[in-house]
Amino acid sequence: MTENKSQYWNLAIFGGVSIYIVISAIYLFLGQANADEGWYLYASKLVWQGQLPYQDFAYTQMPFLPYVYGLPQTLFGPSIYLGRMTSIFFSAITLTIYLSIAHKHSGRIGAGIMAILLGTFTYGIYFMSIVKTYALLAMLFAFVLFALESNSKLKYLVAIVLSFLASMVRHSAVAFAIPVVMYCLFATRNKYLAVILCLVLASVAAFFFMPNIDATRWNLITHHVMQGNPSVSARIALIPSRIFDFSQQFYIYGIMAVAISISGRIRAIKLTPLSIFAVGLSLFSASHLITGGWHMEYFVPAMIGFLTLIAIGLARVYTTEKPSAYLYLALFAILLIPLSSRNLPYRVIDISGGAMPIEEIREVSNYISEHTDKSDKILALEALWVVVESNRSSLPGMTMAQFSYVEMDDIGASKLKLVNGKTVLKYLLDCEAKIVVLTDGDWKMFEASGYAERIRYALSSGYELAVTRTEFGQQAGNVYVYIRRSD
Repeated sequence: MTENKSQYWNLAIFGGVSIYIVISAIYLFLGQANADEGWYLYASKLVWQGQLPYQDFAYTQMPFLPYVYGLPQTLFGPSIYLGRMTSIFFSAITLTIYLSIAHKHSGRIGAGIMAILLGTFTYGIYFMSIVKTYALLAMLFAFVLFALESNSKLKYLVAIVLSFLASMVRHSAVAFAIPVVMYCLFATRNKYLAVILCLVLASVAAFFFMPNIDATRWNLITHHVMQGNPSVSARIALIPSRIFDFSQQFYIYGIMAVAISISGRIRAIKLTPLSIFAVGLSLFSASHLITGGWHMEYFVPAMIGFLTLIAIGLARVYTTEKPSAYLYLALFAILLIPLSSRNLPYRVIDISGGAMPIEEIREVSNYISEHTDKSDKILALEALWVVVESNRSSLPGMTMAQFSYVEMDDIGASKLKLVNGKTVLKYLLDCEAKIVVLTDGDWKMFEASGYAERIRYALSSGYELAVTRTEFGQQAGNVYVYIRRSD
């Protein structure tokens, strides 16, 4: 590579990484609040207080994330900003690992193309910057590939552990872990040790799942199936339309992959870490096509890995120095124009309330902190963020924001550590909460369940409206803060 070309690709690396960092910082402060952030961080608080997911509180993901995010929250105090900074830290590690892998396989060209691809993937950067499963999961995926490509004698055992941890963040990652673990069992010389390790890891999972198997089943399976289309036939019927939606969102990367394939850079599939990694990401992605609830964000951890593989392939095309190679690179540059417009970050930037979204949450949280003691309980559903920020505790059964509210009988709701309309009504009639925080979204749930009027009566009997804010939270709606009457 000539010196001029080398400088060009160094500039590409620097530019792509810089864009990635700047956009991550924008999302840290201006990224739209997501309701999930509240219940992930509240779960993180509970596990570090000694409680266990499924057994002591409802939690609709695998159990590893709260322990990871809970550590900085315990050390430095609860904060949504700190939660997002934790995600961005994991995101930065992921970017660094994939840069090193792209550089290893395709030199500065591969690293430069990968940096540009990830720096312009602003849709993914948002979900890697907020408190959800994606940043931690993407980092573990990257570490798996890094381990498999290392020269360590223990690399296969390490990859098994990392795959297990990924599965313990989000259960769809089990689909990723299956080919990785099978490959490791096949490739390692320590087969007996690897099998024993798998059994030990399975025992760790059983420790969380078995004590309350009904709650585990509801949290990890039933809850997700209940969303959208619960029947198997309905979900299967939706697969073609979901594939079409996926293609519309990420079409540009598919074009790049086809261009690489046409160039002959994708030949006969060999059993290598890269190919196993690609299979794992593909299975992980495919598993989301048959879920009840379905969102495009589910694919973000896989897409970041795929972009690294695409960058490696494009770099290999370019280094052939054939005329067609420069045509492919020109195609890559041209396609970045619609890519950038499709990924414009403004869609998830929230300045609707005249202040940064977390500052709006903090304003309500400060009121709660000033008017309650640490022993006081808060009743909040969608606005669980304020319970986190004020460092208070929610009432029993209200640990998953709006997902805590279900329409089922009292025995079922109690067993699953959830609440129904009757439970919420009892909390209000008994004035068990010092502060009640409800959003427009909460009132819609009450209306749908038929409890809205009774809840309004209970509120008017024991509470008075103290604070109202507009343009609040993920839905940019109204939030209402009620305080218990002194009499």
